[in-house]
Amino acid sequence: MNEEDRRKPLKRGRGSQKKSKVLVMAESGPVEKENQKGRPSRKVNHIKMLVIDDLKSETIDNKVSANVSATSEIDSDNSTSYTNLKNLMVQHHPQVIPKEDIGKILS
Repeated sequence: MNEEDRRKPLKRGRGSQKKSKVLVMAESGPVEKENQKGRPSRKVNHIKMLVIDDLKSETIDNKVSANVSATSEIDSDNSTSYTNLKNLMVQHHPQVIPKEDIGKILS
């Protein structure tokens, strides 16, 4: 990085130069015990995290196809990077998720 590049302010948020792009895939299943009030109805079994070069739909589609069964259902946020997942999987449930509800919905 040359001196001129160091003086430029870095982009913030998604696509920042300082942040690595990580695709997180979590396998979840139903809780075996009877669902208790206030408790989640699903539990996480396995988590896979992959560092990816970019957030393009094609990149994510390739990684998901290689690591997730085509008979799976996917819950995700409503990112434009996930638009083709409905063609790769049995079901894709994209949704706009407020920050405070991420742990409740995707877990």
